[in-house]
Amino acid sequence: MYRKALTAALASIAISGCATVAAPTAQELAAADYGPPISQEDAERLAKEVLSTVLKDPYSAVYQCQAPEKGWRNDTVFEKYRKHYGYVLKCMVNAKNSYGGYVGAKPYEFVINRGQVVAAYGQQDAGSGVTYMGKIK
Repeated sequence: MYRKALTAALASIAISGCATVAAPTAQELAAADYGPPISQEDAERLAKEVLSTVLKDPYSAVYQCQAPEKGWRNDTVFEKYRKHYGYVLKCMVNAKNSYGGYVGAKPYEFVINRGQVVAAYGQQDAGSGVTYMGKIK
């Protein structure tokens, strides 16, 4: 009973955290500093640097990334919904786990501004099959 209640509470927090995030106003978007555009090659290099500290076997990682696009991302409720502006690189990454097996591609997003990853998000497990995009950097 306790486990079901805890799972429901975590799911509620995860869902409500996503639902209450307000998009930036037109004024905020116009005033935002996105930094200069970044090449696909440079963006992927920066993303790999970040994930090299997160993945169990970063050398096994297989990346499938879209072209970086000007955009923004919000942090979660735990980081007080801070907005990050820059060029967003979305990737699906498949890497080996501790047992040496590939775990399946997981989504990651990197916000890059002036040659630095200012925020990175990856699929997190909240338990009992509930996942969300949580901050990894």
